[in-house]
Order: sequence, then C-alpha cells, then structure tokens
Amino acid sequence: MNWQLKNIRHDFDVAEGDVGVTVRLGRKWANRCTGHIVGVDLWECDKPHEGPCPLVEKIREDGEVIAEVTHCKYRGKAKVIGVWYGELHRLPPALLALEHEKSSRTLDGLRKSLKRGYGREIGDDEEVTAVIYYRTEVAD
Repeated sequence: MNWQLKNIRHDFDVAEGDVGVTVRLGRKWANRCTGHIVGVDLWECDKPHEGPCPLVEKIREDGEVIAEVTHCKYRGKAKVIGVWYGELHRLPPALLALEHEKSSRTLDGLRKSLKRGYGREIGDDEEVTAVIYYRTEVAD
C-alpha cells in the first residue's frame, strides 16, 4: 500500500522520471520515510482534509443525496528517495530548487504555498520536512 501525498490547489510540476521536492510542516513525513523507500500516490485536492483521497462530499436535499462532489484528483505515483528535516530558513537551496511547485522555488513563494496548505503563516524557525521523491507515473 502506498502513502498519499496531497497538494492543496496545485499540481505537481515534476515530469515522469524527474526528481522533485515537497516541503511539509513538522516531522510526520520524516518519521514515515527515514531509512527506506516509500511509494506514494500523488493527489491534488481543492481543500485540506483528513483521511484518504478522494474526498467525496455528498450534497443532500430533504435527506436525499442529490449530487456528489469529488475534491481530489489522482495525479500519479512516486517513490520517496530521501528526506531533509530542519528549520524552514535552513532549507538547502539545492532542495528548494527542486520544489515541485514552480512558484515555491523561493523562500517567499514557499511560505505562500505553505500558508495556502496549512491556513496560517509559517515562521522561519518552524520545523519542516523536505520530502525528496522520484516521479514514476503521471496520470492523465
């Protein structure tokens, strides 16, 4: 079984066969991935959510389901090949250059993306995990 790597309101700007980096708040991904290669399914979600993708919301009227809205799109697969863990301002420039969202390849751009995903400002001293992955599949 693969882990799910979710992006909020942006796709993965990494071609099949290329290496990308995603930065996540805290050490959850560092704990998951240290010491072994982890397979991940890549998902683009239009809003943050707990639990597995796809998130399907049922629209009800008078107690009856009248529609279903899917909030996630499957974007492919990857293998996590490494992690870096530390304070945001210490993120190595070489990893920042591989950020999978092109607009996040500067610290200012990354801060904006993290705010969009986590719903708050992220300070330079906060601990983050850079997840380094090899993209093995791009979904249609």
